[in-house]
Amino acid sequence: MKQRIWLWLCILWMLLIWVLSSIPSQQLPSYNVIGLDKIAHFGVYFVWGILANLWFYYRQFSGKKVWAIGLIMLALAAADESHQYFIPGRDLSIYDFFANALGLTSAFVAFRYLGKRFFK
Repeated sequence: MKQRIWLWLCILWMLLIWVLSSIPSQQLPSYNVIGLDKIAHFGVYFVWGILANLWFYYRQFSGKKVWAIGLIMLALAAADESHQYFIPGRDLSIYDFFANALGLTSAFVAFRYLGKRFFK
């Protein structure tokens, strides 16, 4: 049962990311803090990575399955960044993708080394 909850939270979180990244930039609040955008990208994708790892944990996935799904998640992060090219006032940014990828990777590493302490 828990595995389904984590899977649905993971899917809903990705849908939320996609919906928010589809909003034209003129409709978004503007902040003049250097790097805040990259921190937001990192944080949103870190949460998605933790949700995915919780699903893996309760589903008892490991090894090749985790790697494969992790690569699919990176591809979805790239696709999300690419689709912004077609959104008014937005653009495709390799630096945003790097922040996304770093957030996902950090979540996978953090869960691998710290998650097992909290989930036994």
